[in-house]
Amino acid sequence: MHGRGIFCYNTGHYLESYFYENFAQGPGCLTYPNGSLLKGNFNKGQLDGQVLFYQKDKDSWTLQDFEGGKLKKVVSEGKGKLLELSKKRVELQY
Repeated sequence: MHGRGIFCYNTGHYLESYFYENFAQGPGCLTYPNGSLLKGNFNKGQLDGQVLFYQKDKDSWTLQDFEGGKLKKVVSEGKGKLLELSKKRVELQY
């Protein structure tokens, strides 16, 4: 896979991102079957940099720092309902 696309897993998850040589590269959003999502940057298929994880069933969010696919630290977390998600904006209602 090369270019912008959506990769659908057999678990019901899907990843929308840019792909280079079959790996997610750059900004992307992984959506879970229950509507939860993970939005962040990918480097060679691994999370890298700040990542927002929104748990729909709990109306909670966590901002995390990743490096090379590994969680380094939780930056902040809280409760709130996701109102908008776009390339340039994430809006939560507290």
